[in-house]
Amino acid sequence: MEINNLYKLWMEKTSANKELSYLYDELKSVEGDSEQINDRFYRELEFGTAGLRGVIGAGINRMNVLTVGKVTYGIANYLNKLNTDRKSVVAIAYDSRHMSKEFALSTASILNSQGVITYTFNTLQPTPVLSFAVRYLNADAGVMITASHNPSKYNGYKLYGNDGAQIMPEPCKLITQEVDKITDLFSIPTMDINEARKADLFRDVPENLMKTYYELVETTIIDRNVIKENKNKIKIVYSPLFGCGNVPVCTMLSKLGFDFEVVREQQMPNGDFPGLKNPNPEFKEAFDIAKTYADNSGATLLIATDPDADRIGVVSKYNGEYYHLTGNQMGALLLNYALMQRKANGTLQADAAFVKSIVSSVMVDKIADSYGCQTVQVLTGFKFIADKIAQFELIGKQFILGFEESYGYLAGTFVRDKDAVIATVLICEMAAYYASKGMTVYEALLELYEKYGFSIEQVVSYEFEGQAGMIKMGAIMEHLRTAGFEALAGAKVVSFADYKSGEVTNKLTGEVAPTGIPNSNVLSFQMDNDTKVIIRPSGTEPKIKLYFFSANAQRELASKNIEALKAEMDNIVNSVE
Repeated sequence: MEINNLYKLWMEKTSANKELSYLYDELKSVEGDSEQINDRFYRELEFGTAGLRGVIGAGINRMNVLTVGKVTYGIANYLNKLNTDRKSVVAIAYDSRHMSKEFALSTASILNSQGVITYTFNTLQPTPVLSFAVRYLNADAGVMITASHNPSKYNGYKLYGNDGAQIMPEPCKLITQEVDKITDLFSIPTMDINEARKADLFRDVPENLMKTYYELVETTIIDRNVIKENKNKIKIVYSPLFGCGNVPVCTMLSKLGFDFEVVREQQMPNGDFPGLKNPNPEFKEAFDIAKTYADNSGATLLIATDPDADRIGVVSKYNGEYYHLTGNQMGALLLNYALMQRKANGTLQADAAFVKSIVSSVMVDKIADSYGCQTVQVLTGFKFIADKIAQFELIGKQFILGFEESYGYLAGTFVRDKDAVIATVLICEMAAYYASKGMTVYEALLELYEKYGFSIEQVVSYEFEGQAGMIKMGAIMEHLRTAGFEALAGAKVVSFADYKSGEVTNKLTGEVAPTGIPNSNVLSFQMDNDTKVIIRPSGTEPKIKLYFFSANAQRELASKNIEALKAEMDNIVNSVE
């Protein structure tokens, strides 16, 4: 349907429905503004393996009860075709964002109308708790309403399979087929929650679920004596960044007896995330208030979790300076600590493996090799790490750690997504261990560089909003894919991988081999001076991400090489019309 006709249809339908009057008010406010109308209706918000994510508002390119309803109705139809002999079961949770609870209840209402049983949390919960709940409840699927670390104007819808991991590509295709069949967003059936309760379709999550979750988080502790003997040697400042990490993180820190203080100004749930451009622990400004607390208390470990508490950022104070540890640096530290302690206490198996995304640190490979631990690489997206965990379980292989450079970590197998609660416990245990040696976490990182050589990783993002931005991103990826670069930033390209075609080319010999990883719109260039750049469009935001890597025994040379490569890629990206 033509954009203006779609706009008129939405105006007509929302004006006639009291429950949708707020959407009508928004549409009325942009009347006559072709740019605003176009942005809301030029495309449908795309559902995929990353779920649904977008700006909250009116229109088919926005997060609202109608676009959420379309996806949910499609999921209900998929599940009912899958489970013809019984009622399907779905677990539902939500975070602190605007409209999160409303979207969660709307999701339950639509599923219930189709005979699907729902277990819905009555308080906000972290994404990893939803992942755990799916398997705990023997559910067929899970829905988490969150936009993770995006700005406050966003919300999202993450879909999980019965394995507790975000939905994989194959079932996603089948669900998308069902979603695409739905043409009338204003006639999607719903069921009153009270009626659904009477029919035993709308159920509350059992009270013992969280108790079991906390007990299992404790099992990820590697050496309890480290905590018992050294927990008072570190002071911790923690911020939930207005999200849902406050209760579970504080519960675990208190249970283990750590000395910690919560940033009161960022403690209570607030979808506006006041004072933060992005509620993202990757960004230094997220720790501004926490640093004031640390200055007053003498804390040396600062922790922040994002709104749905799946990502975690860490700052280490050393010699009066604050060092923001990157996702890659923390991944290296956690892997090294886990392997070192497991080797010491005899729990490191010969078949041990850790899993990382292809855009994560290369230094961890060296750490793993030194302990005889296998490195397994997967595409970006924690569902691929979860898939490896499931494979390991089938053959009894030991899973040590999974991590992504984007501040996501997982130990244990009872959760199948990155978990900032588990990560908090492991990071604090590790900090307590190094405190017993008179070291901070940052000093432990310097020790790793001494042993394995210096490496540096950086991420640069280019944002492309709207329809024109989507076209521009496609043009950039096509140019990089076909340009045939022989050198970048003065260094010879020795390897080029196109994960979309599934081929990696040795530029020195011309040999072409399979990447060994499922196809994805990702490119990689490896240079002869130990620098590398990986390029991919984000699956959840309108941006292209460039991941830069540089390794060298000389820190200055590694830094110089990565800056040169960043400048070269910036010129290339900005030159594409």
